[in-house]
Amino acid sequence: MSVTSLLQDVVRRVAALRQAIGSHARVLLHDIASRLSRLRNDSVQASRFQIFDYVRTDEHGLSGILHALLNPKGTHAQGGLFLKAFLQVVGAHGWASDETFQKIIKEMSTCMGNIDLYLEFTNGAIVIENKPYAGDQAEQICRYSEWLKVTASSRGWGDNWLMIFLSNRGPSPHSICPEMLEELRAADHYAHLTYVQLAQLLGGASREVQAPTVNNFVSDLASFIQTRINGEVDMCMNEEQEIYNAILASDETLEAAFLVQKAFDSVKKQLFHRTIDDLKVRLEAEGMHIDVAPGFRNGEAHTCFRVHFDQGQDVCLMFHFDQRWYNQFHWGISRIAENDQLDEGRMHQIEVVMLPVFGESELKRDPTWGLYWWNYANAIGIDGDFRDWRSLPTLIAMRNGRFVDSLVALACGTRDAFQGHLDLLRPPA
Repeated sequence: MSVTSLLQDVVRRVAALRQAIGSHARVLLHDIASRLSRLRNDSVQASRFQIFDYVRTDEHGLSGILHALLNPKGTHAQGGLFLKAFLQVVGAHGWASDETFQKIIKEMSTCMGNIDLYLEFTNGAIVIENKPYAGDQAEQICRYSEWLKVTASSRGWGDNWLMIFLSNRGPSPHSICPEMLEELRAADHYAHLTYVQLAQLLGGASREVQAPTVNNFVSDLASFIQTRINGEVDMCMNEEQEIYNAILASDETLEAAFLVQKAFDSVKKQLFHRTIDDLKVRLEAEGMHIDVAPGFRNGEAHTCFRVHFDQGQDVCLMFHFDQRWYNQFHWGISRIAENDQLDEGRMHQIEVVMLPVFGESELKRDPTWGLYWWNYANAIGIDGDFRDWRSLPTLIAMRNGRFVDSLVALACGTRDAFQGHLDLLRPPA
C-alpha cells in the first residue's frame, strides 16, 4: 500500500469515527431530553416548584431566614440543631454553644455601621456579614472586626470573638487589607463561610429535623442556594437516575457523555461571546454603542460592558459582574472613569428618572463603587434567572435569542427614559 493510500485510509477511518461519536452524542442527548421531559410533565412531583421563588431572597431576606434558624429558641422547634452545625463549620464550637447562647440580632445598629447578624453568648460573640450577591463596602470588615474586638474586651470575653464573612468570594482589599485579614485568620478571629458550605450544612442538618414542615423548608432553602446563588444544576433524584441510566446504556453513550461534558465549558464561552457580538450589532442598529471591558472575555470578576446613548457621556448604562465567570450580574447607571467622584445632586436626579420605569435602586451609597443607580437581575428589567450566566435558563435564553432581546429592550427603555435628560449623563458644563 502506498503512503498516499495509507493516509487516505486513515483520514476515512478518523472521519467515520468522528461521525459515529457525533451520532452517539446526538442519540444520547435526545434520549436524556425525552426522559426528563416525561419526568417533568408529571404533575404529581412538581419538582420545579420552590417556595423561595416567591419570597424575599435578597441579602436582607436571607439574613432573616438565618436569624430564625440559628436561634435555638426559634419557632422551628429543633433546639440547637442548626446552631451547633453552624458553630462546628466556622470553628467556634470550642467556646460557643447552644447552651451558652444568649441572643441573635438582625441588622444591629452600631457606631461602625449596621451588622447583618450578631450572635451573643455568655462568654463571647459572633458577627456575620452576609453578602450573597453584593460586594462589601469600604473598610466594612475592618470596622466590624475592630468593633467586635473592643466589645469583647469591654465585656470580659477575652479572645472569644469571631468575624464571619458569608459569601462565595472573599472580602475585597478595600474592605480589609490582606495583611490584617491574615492576622485575624491566624488568631482564629476570622472565618470565611461560603454559600456552598452553607448549602451542605443545611442539607446535613435537614436529615436530623423531626418536623416535616421544617424539613421541607430547609431542604428547599438548600436547593435554592445551590441553584440560584451557587449556580449548580437543579436536579431531583429521579432526574439524576434517568440521566444515569441513559449514560450507562452502552459504552458508546458513556463515551459520548464524556465528550459532551469535556466540551461544555467551551460551549458556554462561545455562547457568552456570541451574545456580546449579537448585542453589539443590535445596539448599533438602535444608534447606541457598546464598550466591553478588557477582562470580560476572560470571565474576570468585577468586569463589565457599558452602553453609550450619545457622544461625550461620563455616565452611562452599565452591566457588571461581581464574581468570576459571569456571576452575580447587575446593571445600572454608573460613572465611566473610576476616579470620578459621585455627585449627590446628580445622583438624586438620575434616580428620579429611573424610578418611574425601573423602580427603586438597590444602591448603597459607597463612593468607591461609582454607581448612581443599580439593581441586580430581578423581575424588573432583567429576569432574575439571568443573574448567573452559567445557569441553564440563561444559556437557553442566549441560544434562542431571548437574552439579547431583553438586554436590548432594557437599553432602549433606559435611553427613552433619559430623553430630554441626556445632560445628566454628560459632565457638568
